Parts: sequence; C-alpha cells; structure tokens
Amino acid sequence: MDEFAARGSLSTEQLLQLFAQNGIGAETFRDFVTAGVTWREFIKTQFLPKASISGAEIDAAMAVYEPEAGLRVLLSESVLPAGNAATRKASRARAARLTGLDETKFGQAALRFSTGASRNNLGKMKWLDIKALPPAAAAAVRGLKPGQTSRIVDTGEDLRLYFMRDREEVKGGTPRTQIDYAALLLGGGASDGNKSEAAKIREKVVTCDNLYPIARTLPPEQFTRETLPESAVPSAYRAELERLDPGEMSTRLTSPSGAMVVLMLCARGNETPRSLTRDAVEQQLKSKRATTLAQLFIDKVVANARIETPGL
Repeated sequence: MDEFAARGSLSTEQLLQLFAQNGIGAETFRDFVTAGVTWREFIKTQFLPKASISGAEIDAAMAVYEPEAGLRVLLSESVLPAGNAATRKASRARAARLTGLDETKFGQAALRFSTGASRNNLGKMKWLDIKALPPAAAAAVRGLKPGQTSRIVDTGEDLRLYFMRDREEVKGGTPRTQIDYAALLLGGGASDGNKSEAAKIREKVVTCDNLYPIARTLPPEQFTRETLPESAVPSAYRAELERLDPGEMSTRLTSPSGAMVVLMLCARGNETPRSLTRDAVEQQLKSKRATTLAQLFIDKVVANARIETPGL
C-alpha cells in the first residue's frame, strides 16, 4: 500500500483519506492491492523463469531506447533498526557517525550494521529513477553530489542513510544516434595481398569482437574500436558507415598513410544514458515477456471456462 501511494507522492494515510472523500473504503483498497500483489507473485513464480532473453534482444532494445527525462541515482544504503526507543536512540547516534564516510567505509559499515537486504553487497543498490524511491528518501538524496551522505530518513520502522555513488540527469526527447565501429589498417593499400587478406577476414569475422585476435598481430595504431555520437565519427568513416548495416564490412577506403581500411559497423543505435545497464534492460524485457505469457494463460483459462448461471 505504501508503494502504491508513493506513485502519487502521497503517504498511505493521505491516499486513504483521498479514497474516503470519494466513497472508497480502506478495505476495498487493501483487497485491490492484495489481489495485485498475489497476481504479481504468481507471474514471478510461474512465468518469469520461462522468460528467456537473448543478448541480441538486449542489444536491439538498447539501440531503440528513448529515455524519459528525470534523475537517475546510484546509491548505497544503511538500514538501521528502530524497533523501540532505546534502539532508535542508538541507531540515530550510529547514523550520525556514518555521515561523512567515503564509499569504502560506508560500505563496510553497511555490511556490519545494516539490516537491509543490500547489506551483503556493502549496501549497494542498482541504478534507479529517483521517483521509484519513497518520497522522504527521494527528498533526502535529490540534492546530493557523488560522495555525499544523506540526512537520516526515519521510516517509522527503521532509520535509513543513503550514500550517493553517482547520479545522472537524463534529458527527454529523441536521443542522438550512436555508432560503434572498428577500423583495421592494412599497410600497402589496395594490393592483391591485402585484398586476399581482407577476403579471409570477411570469412572469419561475424562480429567486431572477432577482430581482436587479428588486431593483436598488428601495431596498436593500426586498429581502432570506438563508440561515438554519429557527429563525432571521423567524416571519411562516417559516410562509408552510413552504407553499412551492423555486421557488414567495407574495404573501399584508404587511410591518409596509404593503408587499406577494413571498416566494420558493429552497431548503430540511440545514445543511452550511463544509468541504463544491460541487466536493467534484460529485466525489463523478461518482465514484459512474463506478462505476455501470463495474459496467454488467462486467455486460455477464459476460453476453456464453463460458466453456469443458476436459474437460467
């Protein structure tokens, strides 16, 4: 119920009062939330394990990702007990001592004192939208810079302290196009030997990662692998890369030094914020797939249901 209320930046009591003003009882709300939680747990146990996501699907999703504007935060937390007055007093004193610690010491303290689920990971949380935090916690961390500790957040059940490891202001709108490419330089230009070598490379290479074993035999300056905004890609490469699809290769260019350029487009997609991780995208895709499987289950149950109405 707290989580549901937080979506509207309200406390549970405030939401219940709002419902009451509109003729909706607290028990109705509790039943609604209970049903939703039960269904969510059913999806998690029955369908989430069946929702397998491939690396290619993650790559494709990240390539077209369009972020919503907002603040993303990377936090560590320390959850201190406050079950009674004595414990609360001790925890408040301990929280005061944790303020000002660096990331390493804060993590060590979380491992030792925190009662939260994140304690075994040194209190570290994953990237999250600040709107996903309870209102009091969001207010406490919103103004923090990396390396700073929040004020104490009293939830009523425990005391929480947050350490800002990183933050990112994400702009909305259409993101810039990002290019991941590789360029291998073969000295001697478009000679018959280099053409033959390029043909062999084409046969061996499926992805840009396959170029690394070949590049190890060359001087470092003869191999480049970069991920850049499209506008920042060298102009000579940019025009040629526009003709390629991911995984395709070109040998039409010659470098200023006269070398044949084996140019490969690794990936093309939207520029993604630092806070968007592959793990996060995988979880989003798995959740969507599990929801789809659950809906198919419901459709099948409804189709096979036999409904009888007494008296008709």
